[in-house]
Amino acid sequence: VMHCLRAAWMTGKTHPKEYRIHQLEALCHFLDERQADIQRALCEDLHKPCFETEFTEVLLVRNELANALNNLCCWMKDENVHKNLMTLMDCAFIRKDPYGVVLIIAPYNYPIHFTLMPLVGAIAAGNCVVLKPSELSSCTERLLAKALPCYMDPVTDPEETEKLLENKFDYIFYTGNNHVAKIVMTAAAKHLTPLTLELGGKCPCYVDRCCNFQNVANRIVWGKCVNAGQTCIAPDYCDPVMQEEIFAPILPIFIVRDMEEAIDFINCRERPLAVYAFSSDSKVVNQVLDHTSSGGFCGNDIGIHATSIALPYGGIGHSGFGQYHGKFSFDTFTHLRGCLLRCMGLELMNKMRYPPYSNKKLRHKA
Repeated sequence: VMHCLRAAWMTGKTHPKEYRIHQLEALCHFLDERQADIQRALCEDLHKPCFETEFTEVLLVRNELANALNNLCCWMKDENVHKNLMTLMDCAFIRKDPYGVVLIIAPYNYPIHFTLMPLVGAIAAGNCVVLKPSELSSCTERLLAKALPCYMDPVTDPEETEKLLENKFDYIFYTGNNHVAKIVMTAAAKHLTPLTLELGGKCPCYVDRCCNFQNVANRIVWGKCVNAGQTCIAPDYCDPVMQEEIFAPILPIFIVRDMEEAIDFINCRERPLAVYAFSSDSKVVNQVLDHTSSGGFCGNDIGIHATSIALPYGGIGHSGFGQYHGKFSFDTFTHLRGCLLRCMGLELMNKMRYPPYSNKKLRHKA
């Protein structure tokens, strides 16, 4: 499989704009034509309601695809850059090159979302892709393996992931827990492979005295219970279970004296994937934003920031590194290649840098 992928990459077939658009349109057709199959697979894997399947998985991928198709031509264009005295007569630009053969490893909790969202960016950037869905969402895995024109085989043994990582990839995109992330990062280090890690953590939510508590309750409970609580950006804080992420619809509560204590409480722990703050006073929300660090931030709601293709989505520190969604997905799977084109003439200007050296030449260059 890897040999075939590498050979396909070497032909350059994934580079042309037309090919990328065709593949993205094929993904659109997959979502349209296999909607019932997707709903059935997620119901069997996760007992997920059809509404949640559409709202939290399929709709977001559709938006990602539409955005990529509408903007791909602009994203792919060479970007001209400022020139200095040495390069004034040259052509200097940034070329947006694909990395090559990339690996996307997805978790079980949002098997369509976390598999296809990064896939959109990888295809838009012109890469060849190996998809590794979670074996825990086996029905969705089989559906993707059967329906998508990807070079992948259904995997039922968790050790297969480690075997897959023995191959040399040009980029790895992993979504999941910290334990497996360390395995992925160790494997990537053997080949000096760049990667993105989208992890989880414990996402704090501060509720101020000054707010509409009914609205707050509605939004927090929805954010915690959607997808049966198995959401990496769900609010997740309490005392006895502060040691690891709660992947369930359980919402423990801490009572603090004031906002300063809440901020100190947040900052003495690992940086989370998201921080939330509820208050009718915008100064309170902004103060929590200014004095905490996290992958993302949402004021007066839960998780909605992750639905915007205009915002980067990703972690920091213990919650991962790298980002995607919208153009950030394209950038993640793109190598920015600095290019300078110079003519063979004008050698007189180059003589200033040739030996014999002198202070006079240095002054001219400065």
